[in-house]
Amino acid sequence: MYSEAPKVPEIQDADKTEQVVQAEVAIHPPADVERAEKVQAKTWLAIICLGATYGCCQGINLIPLNVVNVIQADLGNPVLASWIGTGYSITLGVGILVANSLADLLGRRWFIICGGILTAVGNIVGATASRTSSVVVATSILGFAQGGVTCTIPAASELIPKKYRGYVVGLMNLCLGVWSMSGNLVGHSLAVHTAPGWRSVFWMSLAINAAATLGVCFTYFPAPPLASFRATGQTFLKAMDWIGLFAIVTFQVLVSLGITWITTYGATSARFLAPFLVGIVVAVALGFHQAYLAKNPFLHPFLFRRVRTFTMMCVIALVGGMLFYSLSVFFSTYLELLFDGDNQVKIGVDNLPMAVLVNFGGVSSALTLPILGPLVGTRVMMVVGVLFQVLFIPLMCLVGVHGRSMALAFSALGGFGIGIMETLTILVIQYASPDEYLGFAYGILGLCRGIGGSAGTAIYVTIFSSKSATLVPERVSAAAVAAGLPKSSIAQLLGILTGVVSEPITSVPGINAQIIAVSTLALKKAYLASFKYVWLTSIPFGVISLLCALATKDVSK
Repeated sequence: MYSEAPKVPEIQDADKTEQVVQAEVAIHPPADVERAEKVQAKTWLAIICLGATYGCCQGINLIPLNVVNVIQADLGNPVLASWIGTGYSITLGVGILVANSLADLLGRRWFIICGGILTAVGNIVGATASRTSSVVVATSILGFAQGGVTCTIPAASELIPKKYRGYVVGLMNLCLGVWSMSGNLVGHSLAVHTAPGWRSVFWMSLAINAAATLGVCFTYFPAPPLASFRATGQTFLKAMDWIGLFAIVTFQVLVSLGITWITTYGATSARFLAPFLVGIVVAVALGFHQAYLAKNPFLHPFLFRRVRTFTMMCVIALVGGMLFYSLSVFFSTYLELLFDGDNQVKIGVDNLPMAVLVNFGGVSSALTLPILGPLVGTRVMMVVGVLFQVLFIPLMCLVGVHGRSMALAFSALGGFGIGIMETLTILVIQYASPDEYLGFAYGILGLCRGIGGSAGTAIYVTIFSSKSATLVPERVSAAAVAAGLPKSSIAQLLGILTGVVSEPITSVPGINAQIIAVSTLALKKAYLASFKYVWLTSIPFGVISLLCALATKDVSK
């Protein structure tokens, strides 16, 4: 039988004080478990290893997604190749919430270590893959493994007093920044200049992640988890909200699958509507269950009642995922179609300005939060981050066919705002959550970002595909015919220019140098016009994010 759990002292909400009853496996720690104000050297060593693991896992595991075009060119099957990123996103969304929430109760050490082991398995599968389906399996394993390794953020945060968390999260993002800044370039360089080709990415990830995981094994020995001081194995199994856990996983998978299938089958197809609508029904039932039926609700409803400090962070993360993906997911394709062609190394180099400023925004906002927070407040800092995105992502519409420098500048400045928001939401939601629920807070942010990213990607891919399917034939045909190409040659010319037909362009009947130049320019202008709709679509999402940022409560004091 359970021993009676005491009630939590009154917790200050964003707007009011409320009394929260503790769950039987989620009570405050004894007084002797309080952290000392002075952080010992061995604790800093553990934080360094956790930061290295976080950076390696988050950064290096994303590199295969940057070379999907190279993998597709080698192994074929373009439809299945699109699942290399989709599988990763779906399993990451499941893993990040489930692992971080369970780690609050069971401890983070073994979740991180097992995540590292599973990362090794995924990398071995990817490095030895000879079919596209094997690469999809590999990245799906890596996504789920990353869910466990993301426990490093709450793990490091609970080792230190709150006043140091901004510095620690900033330094951990600096570890991540090394790879997120150079990952695109490193991935394309390895794919082009090494004997194993794109498989070298997986071999490199295997070696570095293994070293980082070993560092955690030998340095990170945390105290018992704060949320389970009275939980034995038997009481944990009985008290665990298994229905809530199953419903959360089901909801996330169904909604993500439905959203993903929009791009292939359309928004009116049964393949989208069936899983998406069933997922929404599951979400409604889940909310009712968590609020009224669950004895120990997995989602901790009392946290969502902190609207201005917790719930708003989740909304900002959801919408922020849409903004982030409108820029990051399409940028390599944007560069390839308009400025860099199939020069993979050049594409990697041109991604650097945005990657650098994304990480500079994240690291600088975390490191300056203890200083700027008391002066201007977290609300102002978040609003500034959103404004950078709302302003500079739509300004990508102004880029012309010779505006490569402008595109790099606007994308970098938009990325600066993305970095600020990505980091501040983590810190603010930590300040709004009891220490025993840091993992859940980080996990729910990851879930919201994942769903927002999937939704944003589906929306933007659909918009770009539909617009380019109309504008490219229309504008290229008009330009080519005006330059003297016979109408009977238009279909072949379009197939060659869009990559559908692998023939030399000189094989088109009636073609000449002038027609090639005019048609190529018209193709770029058509793509630019199609991308404009993507950038403009980001505006309403940015406005929603801005309103939510304005509605947040300052938590710096």
